[in-house]
Order: sequence, then structure tokens, then C-alpha cells
Amino acid sequence: MDFKKQETAVEPIDRWFMREVYVWRKGGSIFWYITCLPILTMVYLLAANINIFHPIQTLIDVFMTIFSLSMVIRLVFILIINGALIWYSSAFFTVTPEIGETRFSNLLRLMKVSRLCHLGVYCMSSVILAWCCSCFIGGKYSSLTQSPDGLVVNLNEPHLFLILYGLFLGISFFSQFYLDLNNYLEFPLIQRDKFFQVRSITGCLLICCIKNTLKQVKYFYLLYYLFGSVPRSWVMYNLNLQFSVDDVPLDSIYGLFNCGLLWEVVIFGVYINYTWSLANILFKIYQTEHYSFPVEDVFDSQYQRCLYDALNCNIQPLIKYLGYLDLYSLAKFSAERRKRIFCLSQPGGHPHTWNRISSVCLAEINDLCGQIEAANWKTYASVPIKQANVIDRSYTQGEGMNDSQYYHSTTLHSVNYNNNFNNITLNNTNPVSENNVEPAPKKTFTIWREKFSALVSKKPGIGYFMGELPDSKSRVLFASSQIQIWAVEALSDLVTASFEEDKFGIVQRSLPTILSSLLNLQENVEKHFKLVTPVTRRNNKDIFTVNDATLRYQLQSVLKSSIYRIINKFGKHIRDLPMDPDCSKKLRPFLEYKE
Repeated sequence: MDFKKQETAVEPIDRWFMREVYVWRKGGSIFWYITCLPILTMVYLLAANINIFHPIQTLIDVFMTIFSLSMVIRLVFILIINGALIWYSSAFFTVTPEIGETRFSNLLRLMKVSRLCHLGVYCMSSVILAWCCSCFIGGKYSSLTQSPDGLVVNLNEPHLFLILYGLFLGISFFSQFYLDLNNYLEFPLIQRDKFFQVRSITGCLLICCIKNTLKQVKYFYLLYYLFGSVPRSWVMYNLNLQFSVDDVPLDSIYGLFNCGLLWEVVIFGVYINYTWSLANILFKIYQTEHYSFPVEDVFDSQYQRCLYDALNCNIQPLIKYLGYLDLYSLAKFSAERRKRIFCLSQPGGHPHTWNRISSVCLAEINDLCGQIEAANWKTYASVPIKQANVIDRSYTQGEGMNDSQYYHSTTLHSVNYNNNFNNITLNNTNPVSENNVEPAPKKTFTIWREKFSALVSKKPGIGYFMGELPDSKSRVLFASSQIQIWAVEALSDLVTASFEEDKFGIVQRSLPTILSSLLNLQENVEKHFKLVTPVTRRNNKDIFTVNDATLRYQLQSVLKSSIYRIINKFGKHIRDLPMDPDCSKKLRPFLEYKE
């Protein structure tokens, strides 16, 4: 009976982490955001009511407004709205960037039910904040209606204009949250204290928010100029309001050239963009902070909460990423924790810790290697083979062929590649698989669907949305490669550290397998770079720019540096390892420092 109670009391790592770590980190980020929000609101209040001709009077008015009861009530309301918005938005952050292959697929990503609810929350919050800020400004922006003579109630269009701009801000920020991958939890290359991370981005964040706001104002002014009469007429009809003959409609060129209104709109846009962006950045900083998992479950309280469980957690990807980050940090910086990986279990004397951690890392590396190899095969298969009367000499002699020869060689015969793309043979028969089984013919529906997609994509208007984005397939392939980058670095650091710290030689037994996996992945990555046309991207220093496209280049450099790190440490002893001839052939350029 006691054993059953103890067994049922064991909590999986995902539930424990979400309850003990994730919630506290989320609460900490929201707490500091709520702490900064009153200061930012006071700065906005000062900027919105500034009068360059009477600066002292402006300071006095702002000071009196800050300590008024209405200001305190609205400020508390703003804190509650923003806190609830960030708490709700935290569920939509992800550690793997979601990349669409076409513009149409990117739009479809926004049409999910959960994300439409998220859009509604953003719009409602932005409209409420616009109403609160219009009350802060006062004057002609404080109310939706005005009655100069006390008899006829007229529409106050500047107030409506500011409210509609708040609605536009909510839609714009929502689209940027997903389309610009602002919900991507990007782990920093260098782990620093949270205070220094926030301090280093505050200035850049303000500049980026000003640029973003000016772009949003440009589009909103254009939309209001074209369709501004629609919401104005709807409000006037439903609320039975009149439009004063003395007021200039804001959907006219003269009405939009209102400098005071433009200033209030820009300041409000900067305030919303800055506060919401700061909240997202604080959440990312807290959630991507390094967490140290116990290497072994020595105590009962650590059962199913050790490093291996984090590496093998697929229910919550954030735990898995933090586990690999901890393994990378452990392998590079912590000699004391490395000893626990190199030790043997008692009783029995088996390297269970090393076997479990290395097997999980190798499984991730081999999985990515298989995906890249399949993508390379698909790219090779998509290249059309033209007809020719003369067969290249290298084919008839059975010589190897590099990637460039593949594209320029033409033949009527079928070309069969082995897994390494090196040996090539010619057959006069129809192309068959390795098991001499003809591939199943495509279904009629699949053929017609492909023809229809190809036809539609050629249309100028539809092709813009249905056409494949450049470099999208490669970005999707390497979207989750941050785990493999940490796994490769961790394994290489553990292998090099084992040369002096491994007293039992448990790592050297796995060295051929590790080298084989690294070499296979390195070979497939290099072939992928040769097959994929590189896309030149503008050097955008925007703080909102997501660097997911650089993951593949990081993986390429990490693979080479990791292999060289192992070779430099073990030197000539590498040649004595029992390795396959194919792996020895791949390793030879590294041994000769020609790669």
C-alpha cells in the first residue's frame, strides 16, 4: 500500500516544471512589466500634453493629473488589462519558429480558432487602452460626443479616430506577433543577467518602436482616408449623433493635416508598441534563462526530474530546450557536474548516466541527419534529366560524380545513387527502387491537384500568394536545429574532457559512434548547402528581427569545429579507432586539415 502511494505521488517533469519553474518565471516577467508600466505611462502623459510654449504650466498640469483620483483608477485599470493580456499571450510563445512556405500559408496560420481569440483579446485591449489614454489627454479627445449649445449632440471625430487607431494597433501587433515571429523564444548566444539584457535593449527598442509606429500611422491614415466615412456614419446612425458643420471631416486631405492629432496618434502608438514589446522581451528573457537540472536522481524528490528526463521531454518543448542548454553549459564550463556523467553506477558499475545522455543526443543528431538526407534526395529527384546522345565518360567507367556533374550530365538511362551519393551505376531498365519494386503510381486526384496548383501559381495575382517563398523549405528543415547545435557541442566537449577526466574510459567506447554521427550530419549539411540556392538578405539591425535563418549556418560551423576539437585532443589516436571504411574516408580530410 505504501509503495502504491509513493508511485502515484511521482509527478512527471513537464507538470512539475510548469508548476514550479514556468509559472514563477512568467509571474516574474509580468511583475517587472507591471512595475515599469506606471513610469512609462507618466512619460507618455507628459509627452501627450506637452506644450513647448508653456513648459512649466505643462509640468504643473501633468503633476496634478498624476495624483488625481481618476488617474489612479485608470492607471490601475491599465495595469490589469496589460497584465491579463501578457498572461494570456504567454501560451502562444514557442521555441520552434513556425515558418510558412507560401504567403497564403502564412495567412492561414492566423485563421486558427485559438489565434482568432487571441486577435479579439488584442483588439479589445487596444481599444480600452486607447479610451483610457484619450481620457488622459483630455480636451477634445476625452469624449465621443460634444454639445456646444447643449441642445444638439455632435460626434467628436478626433476621439473616434484615436479609438479606431487603437483597434488598428491591436490588429497590427497581432499580425507581427505571428508573421514576424515575435512569439519565437530565441535563446541568446551568451547568457547574461536579466538586468543587463534589459538595459542593453531599451534604447534600441525605443528607436524600433518609433519606426514601426510611423509605418503603422502611414497605413492607417491611408485606410481612414479611403474608408473613414464608413465607421463614422455607422456610429452616427446607431447613436443618433450629428456632425457639426464647423468641424472638418478627418477623411479629407485637409482634415488629416491636423498636426495636433498626428502627434497624439504617434505618441500613443509608440506607447503601446513599446510597452507591449517590452512585455514580450521580458517574458523571453525570463523563459530562456539557464536552468540547472540534476544530473542524477539521487533523491526521491528528483525522480523523473533529472537532466535525462529534460532531454527526453517531448510534451513541453521548452523543457527539452532548457535541458540541452544545461547540457551544453555543463559540458563546457562545469567540471564538477561532468564527473557525475563519467562515473559508474553502484552497484553494478555501469555507465548508465553517460549511456542515456549520449543515446538521446545521438538520436536527435541522427534524426536531423535523416531529414536533411531525405530533403537532399527530394531536391535531386526534382532536377529534370534531359536527353542526350552521348554518355559521359565518367558514367561508363563507373567513376564518382560530384554535385556539379550531376546537373550537367544528361542521359536516357536511370541513375541509381547509394546513400553517400558517390557511386553511380547505369541501368537500361526502368527506374526501380533498391528492392526492385516499382514505385506505386500516383493517384489521379494527386496528379490533378499538382497540375491545378502549378497552374494557379503561374497567375500573377494568385501566384504572389501561392508561390513558394525563397529559402522557405530550408528554413523549415532547420527550424528546430538549435537542439542539434547544443547536442553536437555538448558531445564534443564531453569527449574532449573525457581525455583527462574519464577514469574508466566509458566515453572512448562511444567515440566511433559519435564521430560517425557527426560526420554523416556534416556531410549531409554540406550537400544541402550545395543544392540550395543561397538567398541574400538585407542586413536588418531591427531588434524584432528573428535570426532563425542563421541556425543552419551555426550548425555548419559547429559541426566542423566540434570534429576538429575532437581530432586536436586525441591526435593520432583517432586512427586506431574501429570505424567503418566510409567514416574513415570522411574523416581523412579533417585529419589532414583540408576540410
